[in-house]
Amino acid sequence: MKKQRFFIFIICLLGLFNSNAQQHHQPEKAAIKAILQQQVFAWNQRNIEGFMKYYWNSPDLRFVSKKGITYGWENIKNNYHKNYPTDSSMGSLSFEITAIDILNKTDALVLGSWKIKHDVSEVGGYFTLHFKKIKKVWYIVMDHTS
Repeated sequence: MKKQRFFIFIICLLGLFNSNAQQHHQPEKAAIKAILQQQVFAWNQRNIEGFMKYYWNSPDLRFVSKKGITYGWENIKNNYHKNYPTDSSMGSLSFEITAIDILNKTDALVLGSWKIKHDVSEVGGYFTLHFKKIKKVWYIVMDHTS
């Protein structure tokens, strides 16, 4: 009986620590959600530079897709301009966030899906984003989109 009570106490204690850790991460998750909302807003305003604002402006930024790996902020921005040259090709973007996992003080992973609606069609897929906090700001340092 004492062992059962002890194990129940330990399980409750672990649940309390996990709950506190999750609450502690809420401001970070909210900041990342706000960034993703800003990206959607910029895209739907036909503003690729605004969409790129929270990608790490570095040659070490990585974008992974079925076409391979692209390195560097400028190259990724240029690919967006090439692949979406007109307002109609950009369509209307939306994200659905499945999970935001805060790994530590400077790293987070985001899992979600994306859709672009055009006048007569819709495309979409999934993404995993690695966010890193640099100088107190969250930036995407790797984007794996399919």
